[in-house]
Amino acid sequence: MYKQQKKTKSSYSKLNTYKSCGWKYKLTYEDKHFLFSESISSLFGTLVHYIEEQIAKRIKNHEEINYEQLKEEFYTLDIPKTSPWDQTGGIYGITKIIEKFPKEYYQKNNQGISYEDKAKKYLQTGIYRLEKYLNENPQLEVYGTEVYFETEYINNNVISGRIDRVFYNKENGKYLIEDIKTKDKPFNEDELNIPLQFAIYSNALAKMLNIPIKNISCAYDLPFCEVKQPVLNPNFVEEGLQQINEIFEGIDKRDFIPHPSALCAYCPFSETYPDQPEEGKKLCCYYSLWKPGGSHRVWEVAHKWEGIEKNDEILKEFFKENDFNFEF
Repeated sequence: MYKQQKKTKSSYSKLNTYKSCGWKYKLTYEDKHFLFSESISSLFGTLVHYIEEQIAKRIKNHEEINYEQLKEEFYTLDIPKTSPWDQTGGIYGITKIIEKFPKEYYQKNNQGISYEDKAKKYLQTGIYRLEKYLNENPQLEVYGTEVYFETEYINNNVISGRIDRVFYNKENGKYLIEDIKTKDKPFNEDELNIPLQFAIYSNALAKMLNIPIKNISCAYDLPFCEVKQPVLNPNFVEEGLQQINEIFEGIDKRDFIPHPSALCAYCPFSETYPDQPEEGKKLCCYYSLWKPGGSHRVWEVAHKWEGIEKNDEILKEFFKENDFNFEF
């Protein structure tokens, strides 16, 4: 009797982890070291996404937007997660964020902007951007916000997730996907060439609505840069889907090759990460030695990759022989 192969669920975040570093993917999703820690950037981004979702829902339902109430929630929200897998919790207002990250909230970044500055700017102008945008573009209407999708790919792999918001163009019958990013500076040209996230979203929406992919356009909305950045490469979906299939094939072949980069300084499996949790220690020795303000080049690594078959032996010897005392 034929037994159907079990489907494997993935997400954009999961695939992007593999694309960034195969070893981090293995440690996280294969070995189940889920070390996702809170950061002020993630909490602030989640808060802005929540407020934007509430505004989009009210516009879609033709309801009045009580901005004063939303501004109050922006400061007072306190919705903790009920479990590590809770998708509706982990939403905190500014008051709670300051409690969790008192130093980071007031600290200026390289652009001379603090989270305090960003919060004030958002409440002054950013919170009104969506309604203003739709008033200036009456041909657009909100089709959906936090639109759930689940799409099947090669080898019974399934990608699921949620799209921040989707607009419908009443004049030409086309759709616009927007993803909100709370970045301090716009994306560069390379990042906009083949955005994997939008390839996944476009493919999913086309299948959900049974429409050609050419009837879908995509753009990032960056409220703190006051810009919307469209994806201009007409072939980005086709090229992105090819990348996705290559990622799935790499995972199926168990090609978990590390890709050391500046991101290692913020990875819970890297000894260069100042807040590295205990569970993340001594699981990786392939990290970049670079750290912010340090003298090491990004390509200088703690140990070069010699293949997964030698990993256990290398790890044991590496952490036995080396005692790094990084100063931050």
